[in-house]
Amino acid sequence: MDTNRAEEMTEQAARSLAAGEPLRALALADQLVSINRDDATARVIRSHALLATNSVEEAMQEANIAVLLDNENEDAQMALALAAWRGRQILLAQHAFERAIQFSGQRSLFEAQYAWFQSSELNARSAEKLAERTVGRSPDCAVAWASLGLAQFRLNKGDEAARSLRRALEIDPYSPEAQSAMIRVLKRRGENRQADALREVLQESPRRHAFFVERPEELDLETVAMPDSNPTPARPTIWAYAGSTKRVFQHLFLGMVISVVVLALFPRQPILALMVFSAAVVGLGIIFRQRLISGESKKRTS
Repeated sequence: MDTNRAEEMTEQAARSLAAGEPLRALALADQLVSINRDDATARVIRSHALLATNSVEEAMQEANIAVLLDNENEDAQMALALAAWRGRQILLAQHAFERAIQFSGQRSLFEAQYAWFQSSELNARSAEKLAERTVGRSPDCAVAWASLGLAQFRLNKGDEAARSLRRALEIDPYSPEAQSAMIRVLKRRGENRQADALREVLQESPRRHAFFVERPEELDLETVAMPDSNPTPARPTIWAYAGSTKRVFQHLFLGMVISVVVLALFPRQPILALMVFSAAVVGLGIIFRQRLISGESKKRTS
């Protein structure tokens, strides 16, 4: 394949990805990789396409290959950041985001994506400051405004968050970041019908491309609206380990028996007998504790 044809296929793959057609982008990227396994750009496109089809582990593999092929390629670092974020490797994602911004010369799109990441995952107050700076540099960027709105939402600045998100939707009514954050604002206000409608739009949007990463549990409105119907059981107290008053006395009785035996063997060592008694009670309590936890685990898995 000549160079012009490869460049044309690369452009087609990139356009397909941007248009919300990850399978077509993946097919084109596969062809490019089969011709040249060291094509970092094709690896990047392939990583984004795999991420868009929820193949997170494969997307991570492709992004890592792209970074190995060209460590200072900002697009490769961004692909790694997004794949790591989706894979919940937060520290790796943060590092890759920062390197992508560094190598890109502070590209506004990358800064906005990093602001969205920070607003979603890191300290809300520092995320708000970063988003404000990003909005100042890119006032017409919907992702930047969505990031600011999400950070404000997490800081309980409801009115400010709503204004920022409305601005994001004015710039781009189909911004998945702005829609995602607005769902949370609507839900907190009790406007469930509007939140449900917007969630349907978000889920059906063809623009749910690889650059959009969210935490799915935060869009599960039923989970947000209702208390956890199957909460994680609290760890039992020391008295719960004993199970009952009868079991407490069993511990004491067995400990006394052991202490009497020790005292009979070492009549001049009462302190030793006391130590053995204490150790016996604690040891028996630990045994009963482990049995209790094991029994509860079997009940939950059965």
